[in-house]
Amino acid sequence: MSENNELRLAVLIDADNVPYKNIKGVLEEIAKYGTPTIKRIYADWTKPTVSGWKSLLLKNAITPIQQYSYTAGKNSTDSAMIIDAMDILYSQKVEGFCLLSSDSDFTRLATRLREAGMTVFGFGERKTPHPFIAACDKFTYFEILHVSASQEEQNNQPNLQPILKKKEPTDKLNKDIINLISTSIDDADENGWASLSKVGNIIIKKKPDFDSRNYGYQKLTLLIKSMKQFDIQERETGNSKKTLICTKKKKTEIKWKRRIGMIIGFHHAQITIPKGKEAEARDFYCGLLQLTEIAKPVSLLGRGGLWVQVGNQQLHIGTEDGVDRLRTKAHLAYEVTDVKAIQKLLIENGIEILESVPIPGYERFEFRDPFGNRVECIKPLHRELEPL
Repeated sequence: MSENNELRLAVLIDADNVPYKNIKGVLEEIAKYGTPTIKRIYADWTKPTVSGWKSLLLKNAITPIQQYSYTAGKNSTDSAMIIDAMDILYSQKVEGFCLLSSDSDFTRLATRLREAGMTVFGFGERKTPHPFIAACDKFTYFEILHVSASQEEQNNQPNLQPILKKKEPTDKLNKDIINLISTSIDDADENGWASLSKVGNIIIKKKPDFDSRNYGYQKLTLLIKSMKQFDIQERETGNSKKTLICTKKKKTEIKWKRRIGMIIGFHHAQITIPKGKEAEARDFYCGLLQLTEIAKPVSLLGRGGLWVQVGNQQLHIGTEDGVDRLRTKAHLAYEVTDVKAIQKLLIENGIEILESVPIPGYERFEFRDPFGNRVECIKPLHRELEPL
């Protein structure tokens, strides 16, 4: 998501569902999206479970909101946070909200704020239910944020465990993520290339909790560079201080090295005629066209039809009923030595010659055999031309 330092943000923290050790990294992350003009945290501060927060509130200018638990087992701080959020919304003092919680109870609040035109950034632990994640414009996991508590903070708060600066990836790249990136590049494609910032925005709209840091990379650029499926390119813009980074999907390269099992040529082609028409087929193909009939394997004699030799290849003429051969463009093309002579021969034997689109460098015509199969006769005008 693109940075917008002019965005005024209300940061609302559910202390019961946010580890206090994450707050420094979260506030640094929020600063990328705008200015947190309101920072409030909600809890029953008489409980010892939230005592770790107290020394951090003044340092980070966070206003604590006291909410007593009126009934055992009920989280009244959620209600206080929701009411405050709606008051802030109608005060029109901010353009966005940062909701810090791993509780799905704030799903409807996030949805309502977005309906009102607010940008909603969610922050929570990996255990956060998906409905709350999907309700936010962008959702970031605490686990991927860079947090480094000072030695003084650790000495003053024994319960505050040291946080490593280097975070291990919390997710692995899988086919779904690769497909997400690939389709987003397609959606942002402009003349074969897509702006990486635009791609990032599209990805976030599709998957609010997407973050390159989930996969061990600080930037989307580094993540894309590490993937063999995509190319990346840096381009200078009109402003010499800015570089536009673009990406595209790599084309699959086909290796044409000869390997065992590779296709090396045509062995035969097959056409069909109606069942019981073998005699007529012999008259036409072996008599009129003067092709040589060759023996079929004994195992195939019971299927009917016949085989003929055509140069170095074979033509297999099988039998098949219920086929309208006049409706298909599929055909065989025979290379001939004299187009005019064979065309004259066919006309004399009642075969209609069909019009065909001229191809530079070739002399050709088409016709239908007595069974409706489309046939082409073609001759290169220059011997160096390869057969089509």
